[in-house]
Amino acid sequence: MRKPIHKVEKYENIKEMLEKTGEKFGSRPAYKFKTDNPEQFTYITHKEFRDEINYLGTALINIGLKDKRIAVISENRYEWGVAYLAVVARNRNCSST
Repeated sequence: MRKPIHKVEKYENIKEMLEKTGEKFGSRPAYKFKTDNPEQFTYITHKEFRDEINYLGTALINIGLKDKRIAVISENRYEWGVAYLAVVARNRNCSST
């Protein structure tokens, strides 16, 4: 068996992955967005990304959607990623499959 080229962290589920990457890369940019000024960009850190996912996931649980089926339909954009990960990570035993 070949030796891995890169060290890869293993996670039990998506929720654990979000927690660990938020801790490890917290203040580093996760997303970069264009602004009206072509020379300026807005950044979202890994911690901000994780927090937005947690806030939305908590809101979904609070309105009674825990363990319910939810479809996320959108264009490919940042908000879709937040919504998708909030839906799949709302349970502690979640996995990506």
